[in-house]
Amino acid sequence: MLDKPQLSILIFFIIIQPKIQKSQIYLKIYSMKKLVLTALALMPAMVFAQNSTFIVQGNIGAFGTPAKVYLRYQVDKKIIIDSTELKNGKFKFTGHIGTVPEMGYLIFNPKGTGFDSNSDYTSVYLEPGTINVSTKDLLVNARIDGTKINQENASYRAALKPTKEGYEAIEAKEKAAGTKPKPLNLSGRLSRKEKHWIKKRKPLMSSLSKIIQTPRSV
Repeated sequence: MLDKPQLSILIFFIIIQPKIQKSQIYLKIYSMKKLVLTALALMPAMVFAQNSTFIVQGNIGAFGTPAKVYLRYQVDKKIIIDSTELKNGKFKFTGHIGTVPEMGYLIFNPKGTGFDSNSDYTSVYLEPGTINVSTKDLLVNARIDGTKINQENASYRAALKPTKEGYEAIEAKEKAAGTKPKPLNLSGRLSRKEKHWIKKRKPLMSSLSKIIQTPRSV
């Protein structure tokens, strides 16, 4: 016959220990379920953050400190202004945008003292992906590409460049002669390639006009 100590040990191994082990298993399962649910809850936010990330990078000549580039754009009616110093002409911005593209402005100041309406700048469409900006001197002369809308916009500008330069030359000549430039009807002077890009541009700009909230000009 078992004495009391032996009986207590027997009861522990037969009754109590299995219950402890069972409780530990339940605790592990509960912890795993909680971890999985937390991961599932965070997944949409993580996916959205990845899909909405934009990068604007490039170079402006070989400028360095104190030269700065500013990025001005709008998200959910809130104006955001970011800035970065140039290093060997290079700069980079990273941010998040909504589900639709937004118009932004890159502004350059070689002195790094801010910007105003007379500052050198160019517009850029902010959308998920990497946007590349490159120029030897001023942003107004920059080449912008890397994402679909910016590539379309660059092609459109390139197609219309000859017509734009021709009009500017006529305007400058008439201004130098002291006469007021006359409005020109350029529709008859456009090449087939230029007309093609204008036709292709219309549906793009029509859709963008409905979704893009353009910030106030700098």
